[in-house]
Amino acid sequence: MSIQFADAQVTDTTKAANKESYKFYLQKRKTNNIIGFVLLGAGIIMTVSGLAESGPFFSDNPHRGEALSIAGAVTTLSSIPFFIMASKNKRKAKLALKEASITLNNTNIGFNNKPYRSVYPGLSLSFNFNH
Repeated sequence: MSIQFADAQVTDTTKAANKESYKFYLQKRKTNNIIGFVLLGAGIIMTVSGLAESGPFFSDNPHRGEALSIAGAVTTLSSIPFFIMASKNKRKAKLALKEASITLNNTNIGFNNKPYRSVYPGLSLSFNFNH
């Protein structure tokens, strides 16, 4: 049994496209982080303000700040998906940069004794049943 690999060289345009993807995903990560931190900060401020409003020092009505506290908690929780998306975009950016640095070897493949230049990755699997 033998396994043969045929690879093509990654062109400069592919590397440039991968670097552009890297920059794109880093920008998306930055944007998602900013949105996440803004929502987190605003949610915490709203929750603390709502709890302070419902305290005995500011009003006699204990239900006065409930809506603000609930809205703050919802805002705080809504920041979590943005942090998750930022993490995924960071991973995609690293992957794009890693793909940009990979170079594959050129391989000549013969067909009817004529060399053929491979332009795509290939895999060949052969089984030898003779002992």
